[in-house]
Amino acid sequence: MWADCSGRATATATATATAVALVAVVIVDSTDRTAARLEAAAAAVHPAQLVRASKPAKTQSLDVVVAAVRQAERGAPLPSPVTPSPSNLRGDFYTLPAGCSPGEGKTSNKVCRLGDARSSKTIVVIGDSHAQMWIPPVLRMAGRDGWAVVPFVKPRCIPRSWRSKGECGKWYRWATRRASALRPDVTLVIGSWMGVWKPPRAIAPVGALATTMKRVSASVIVVGDVPGQRRDPTDCLLAPRATMATCTTEATRVQLSTNRTIAANARKQGVGFVDTLGWFCAHPRGWSTRYLCPLVVDRTITCVDRGHISRTYGLELAPEFRLAFRRQLFSRADQRWGCSRRACGNSCGAWREPGHSRRECDPVHLRAAPRRMLPSPLSDVMTRSGHAAFWQLGLEQGVE
Repeated sequence: MWADCSGRATATATATATAVALVAVVIVDSTDRTAARLEAAAAAVHPAQLVRASKPAKTQSLDVVVAAVRQAERGAPLPSPVTPSPSNLRGDFYTLPAGCSPGEGKTSNKVCRLGDARSSKTIVVIGDSHAQMWIPPVLRMAGRDGWAVVPFVKPRCIPRSWRSKGECGKWYRWATRRASALRPDVTLVIGSWMGVWKPPRAIAPVGALATTMKRVSASVIVVGDVPGQRRDPTDCLLAPRATMATCTTEATRVQLSTNRTIAANARKQGVGFVDTLGWFCAHPRGWSTRYLCPLVVDRTITCVDRGHISRTYGLELAPEFRLAFRRQLFSRADQRWGCSRRACGNSCGAWREPGHSRRECDPVHLRAAPRRMLPSPLSDVMTRSGHAAFWQLGLEQGVE
């Protein structure tokens, strides 16, 4: 009898294993076919560059992001097709040219000039892989406005490691020395603090770097971090019954408070802060303190993994990034020159002496403005740039 029971048990186990294997084959085959379909469809999507279509709300969220949050609240299906392809998201991340970033175990690299490499106007970018992910829109802006971009970027060296005695600390000290020697016109400080363990530990290092570079840069701008996603984007998008709701993450209180603190410190230090939160997240209905962050915005996948934005979405944000950059650049110039916008309407009038007419605020006349009227070192930037980089007339209305 025991032999008979054992035989039946073996047969049952074999049948169960066969059934499980068949189900697994069906699931894998279905997933592969779904990925292939999405990849083919992604090639046909040509996303438009994102700009704020209306006057910014208090949340500073883009209209398309608000729309995506509303879709998530309704549990709407994911749009199809989307771009980049969900089956190759990791391939949509920007990589610096060979030698322009130190590899593992390295604490220095060759100093590269990207963008308009021959330009006398220089933007230095310092940070970790989150600085690297913002390079595409920075380069897009640099090509348009004639900036040379010099990256000092080491992935995995997040802000809290900058003052360590190890590899990241050694790289950080080398990077700040070399960046300071360039005396750049603008320094962008970009690091990862939203998606890491104990985000508040980034507050002091980011502030310290901003203070260090303020001594040698005409302007310093800190770029805010993004919350990222809790689930792996590829897994989420290819999961059965995936919707806008299942692929949306809520920013945590500690993430938001850390971002606010870093922004407040930047203002106290007299440096700029670009708030990127509204480019990825928006308030759900009825809330003014919570933020939902959809993985897909206007058919574009925003993140390649849990913490890094896609190159495609970064380039869509290029006009918005440029607008935010210029606002902060001019704001810092206004503060350092002590100018009042009333002197020349919406434009900075620090260079305008008493008795001068409004006509002298025109960029054509400002190109020839006497150097004695322009405080150093920003006067050098304005002279070299033909004042184009510091002209902001109409920015509040989004006119370029």
